[in-house]
Amino acid sequence: MIIMHGAGNSDIGIGHLSRINSLALEFNRLNIRVMLVLEAPKLLVTEIINSTNNIYIAEDREDANEYIKKVTKEGEFIVYITDLLDLGFEQRKFSDQCKFKVRVHLNDSNISEYIPDIWINGDAFRNPSNSLFNHGKTTGLMGPAYSIIRKEIVNVRPLNRKVVDEIKKILISFGGADPGKYTEYFLGDICVRYPSVQFNVVIGPAFSDHRIHEIVNNFTGVSNVDLLIKPQGLENLIISSDVFISLGGISAYEAMCLGCPVIAVQWKGMSSYVEKMDEKGFISSLGNIEDVIETLPSVLVGTTLLQKKAEYAWRLIDGRGVERVASSILQYT
Repeated sequence: MIIMHGAGNSDIGIGHLSRINSLALEFNRLNIRVMLVLEAPKLLVTEIINSTNNIYIAEDREDANEYIKKVTKEGEFIVYITDLLDLGFEQRKFSDQCKFKVRVHLNDSNISEYIPDIWINGDAFRNPSNSLFNHGKTTGLMGPAYSIIRKEIVNVRPLNRKVVDEIKKILISFGGADPGKYTEYFLGDICVRYPSVQFNVVIGPAFSDHRIHEIVNNFTGVSNVDLLIKPQGLENLIISSDVFISLGGISAYEAMCLGCPVIAVQWKGMSSYVEKMDEKGFISSLGNIEDVIETLPSVLVGTTLLQKKAEYAWRLIDGRGVERVASSILQYT
């Protein structure tokens, strides 16, 4: 049996929970039992997780580990899969105590300290490879072929990518939480500069009720803006849009899988990811938030480069990453 340990909240967003959910669903399809241990608010878990597995919602890491210790004493758990940001040697020792045979990590945080057996890294800019790390102790599976995309996205992936000559509709989503509050900045300072463009702006599931109330009060009624409060999936919104603006996280990968051109604003730890994806020809970077007023017009002035990047990304991020990840993990068990 497999234990999957993830986290999500208003500070780190929902991408980790989304990957955990997608991979759990793939294991379910293969008739493999999974238990989810999630460090996240109950409401957020309810909105993101739709796999039919045993789920334990933990208060924090200590609570999560206590539960994992308890259940591993009661039954045999072979695989421990993590999508957490702050793992280290202590968590490695803990996993040893639980006698897991295989440890799998789904992001690039603290790999040298945690030392998983398998490191899955679906970053688009990574050169495709199966390589060894940590002096041969970790097998790394790299590149866009391992990007984990939700089945709801994959199910509507077009056979032929839509190409537009003029940008008339832009979808904006800065993730489930948008801790940098870029949503408010775009609503207040950017959207009004493009009155001929329709902006559909997503208010994510991890936005607080107070924040949503402030956004609705301040920006309802703007003629070229529609506020989308906690929509159930972005797939149809992405397909109907000419451009998608994001932070370059998991929703950007969903847009690339659907063939929609992606533009990203750089934010804190995500900045280097956005820069590298721009350099590799997957998306277009707007730079930091203070640069957007100057950089956005030059990106939107013509669609040729946007369409070229979208075509390249669409071909490489094919939606089959979760199948490859699950298959690779099972090969080690």
